[in-house]
Amino acid sequence: MIEVRRFKKTDIEAAKRLMVQLCELTNTEFNEERWLWSIKMRLYDALKKNGMFVAMENDNLIGLLMADITIEPTGASNGYIKSVIIDERARGKGVGQKLLKEAIDYLTTMDVDTILVNVRGETERARKLYEKMGFKELYRVLQYTVSKSKAGDLTLPSDYV
Repeated sequence: MIEVRRFKKTDIEAAKRLMVQLCELTNTEFNEERWLWSIKMRLYDALKKNGMFVAMENDNLIGLLMADITIEPTGASNGYIKSVIIDERARGKGVGQKLLKEAIDYLTTMDVDTILVNVRGETERARKLYEKMGFKELYRVLQYTVSKSKAGDLTLPSDYV
């Protein structure tokens, strides 16, 4: 049976394994320091504008979803699903759908006006899931890379827990 719950600090290592899988799938370099910073920012968010959910099966973490809430200068609030990562061995079992439902419920209780998600071209399966859950394509984003990411310059203090 698949259980969906809030992310805990003890999930970090298992979640990192999933993020590495996603980076390999999308041909993106994994930056561990940036990953840890992102997780810690969400774990210790006193305003609760970040939601992280995991899917568990037999005490194994098989899925992760990260969602944020942003407030536009106009006052509109958006839920933003940043990442949905399903272990390659658990894909096709409805894990992504369960995580998305939990995130939509969470963001709805946080009173957002809309919920957005970006889909990479390499993840056609994910796009189909989002559409099945009621998401509609608004536009496509193209990227022009000017320089290397500065994320590699990010250094966390040694006492940052």
